[in-house]
Amino acid sequence: MKRLIFFFILMSTQSFAGEESLDLEETSQAIEKPVSYVPAAPKIMGPKIMGRMDLSFENLPFENLAKTFKNSGFKNNHFLIFLKVKATEKVSFFGEILSKTFFEINYSPKNQVNIHLGKIQIPFGETSRYHHFYGGVQGFGAVGVFFPNIWAEPGANLEWQFSSFDLDTYLVNGISAPTTNDDPSFTGTADSGTMAFGIRMTGHLFSKIKLIGSGYYDHWQVGKPLYMLGGDLIFDYGALIKNLKISTGFANGFVRQGVLGNYRRYGDFIEISTNALSFVEPRFRYGTFINNSLISSQKDTHSFDLGFNFKIDQLNLLAEYQWNFESVDEKKNDLLRVMLALDF
Repeated sequence: MKRLIFFFILMSTQSFAGEESLDLEETSQAIEKPVSYVPAAPKIMGPKIMGRMDLSFENLPFENLAKTFKNSGFKNNHFLIFLKVKATEKVSFFGEILSKTFFEINYSPKNQVNIHLGKIQIPFGETSRYHHFYGGVQGFGAVGVFFPNIWAEPGANLEWQFSSFDLDTYLVNGISAPTTNDDPSFTGTADSGTMAFGIRMTGHLFSKIKLIGSGYYDHWQVGKPLYMLGGDLIFDYGALIKNLKISTGFANGFVRQGVLGNYRRYGDFIEISTNALSFVEPRFRYGTFINNSLISSQKDTHSFDLGFNFKIDQLNLLAEYQWNFESVDEKKNDLLRVMLALDF
């Protein structure tokens, strides 16, 4: 773990991933920033629809052929339709309207200030991609590891844009436990009876380096605080080496008065990709996940992922293999995934 953190400090970066190639943050920013205001005849932009659909083949390799077929199948991991509408120069809407994973009203009272209201994406870490990668790869069925695949909750966010950094301050429904006898669920649905406050600062170092610091505070049950701290460092192509992109990050969750007492939940990752080859973009990802610092369990994992993304017209073809290692009771859950996705 110390080697990974040391590597983070030396190198870290923004990662590529064919399976999450649609940039949600940049898409929303394109409509959030108002054009010049004309009081007499405001320019109204009509609705724009975007989306992502894929078909994946997933296989959990076993030596036994019968088990191999039993643990294989086709899946639709993404079927998302995005709608963005600019109602006026200052008011717009952006959301995923089919599964309702997130949707928000954005009001820009003046330049460099945006108010987001609705079921907003939680401003924690890098949010321009589909998934958070704290803890490593997405397993069978592409479920979240540390956070949900798309972490969004009802609430509001005030975003300030400065010359060298952006600042987000938000209030949303908080993380809670499924029952009074459980620890809080970081990947479950938030509780409308609890409130969480968070802050994120995104520093833009030069043109291709991004440094993100995130904080989150909640009471997962009455009198039981939950603190989260995260950090991400992103080097885009050309920041260090022309054909190399690196991203790394970590998230710490400090749970007070859990079932076994005070404990820490931890996840990290590092991802390296290259576009040196014209026909394919290889990438490698490593991640560590510790579910509960008080006890070792099968949920504590180290994972490696090697993927190759091929661009075919408007299609993305991803082939990847995941090696998953449990700290306790190792199980045969390495994963082969081939996914064809359309972004429009």
